[in-house]
Amino acid sequence: MQLLSPSCIKELHLVMCDELEEVKIIHFEKQVVPSKFPNPQCCFNHLLSVRINGCNKLLNLNWLIHAPKLQYLRIEYCDFIEKVIEDERSEGSEIESGLSVFSRLIDLTLSNLPKLESIYEHPLPFPSLRRITVLGCPRLKKLPFDSSICMSKKLENINGPQKWWDGLEWNDQTLMHNLTHIFSNYREPEKC
Repeated sequence: MQLLSPSCIKELHLVMCDELEEVKIIHFEKQVVPSKFPNPQCCFNHLLSVRINGCNKLLNLNWLIHAPKLQYLRIEYCDFIEKVIEDERSEGSEIESGLSVFSRLIDLTLSNLPKLESIYEHPLPFPSLRRITVLGCPRLKKLPFDSSICMSKKLENINGPQKWWDGLEWNDQTLMHNLTHIFSNYREPEKC
């Protein structure tokens, strides 16, 4: 059986993996790649789209730092995910040193993640982001945007419930003020 190199994968869907707790990047010699120094051969160099749905034991997606070209990220119905990228394992210096986390991300959807508290602890530039949708994430109180998100003029829409938007905490109130005009209130469909 021929093994597919992670660098060849363009789209990844993990759906209903109830027992999946962690995704690890591993050398072909079966040594774990330290996240601080990713091996280019084991990187998801061509990964463009990730959909995670119903992976209830998954706590984070730290391995996404190895997907520099990621454009679409959709995470849904993962009951225990607390952080998309956990700060303790992926130090801020890694991101600042050019790993380009989420630098090509165009669309981010976070849906029905009751324990999600953080996308990432520190502000990120998100130079390509156009849309973000947040539904059913009551503990998510901060968006990891830095001031360049307003200057890029690419972000077109932030979609979520008004109650969530009003409850967001901002390090920079100017940032919130500049993004309010692109916020769209998501309304639950009325039940018959």
